[in-house]
Amino acid sequence: MKVQFAEISETGNHYEITENSWFPDKAIRRCAPIRACLQLVRENDSTVTLEGRLQTGVRFVCDRCLTAYDLPVD
Repeated sequence: MKVQFAEISETGNHYEITENSWFPDKAIRRCAPIRACLQLVRENDSTVTLEGRLQTGVRFVCDRCLTAYDLPVD
């Protein structure tokens, strides 16, 4: 996602994104979509503050018993 600097207001822009296709590591299995809740605020002519929360879930296999389990990531 790209946001033009001029579109970011001093009061802030709020974005909620759900993404199913992107994940940086192929060795980790994702079991839930990646969700992002972001707030961008223009501080001045050259600075933007980004605050947000990312959530997803990943699937692991226990090394001891080989049972698969899902772990939420927040």
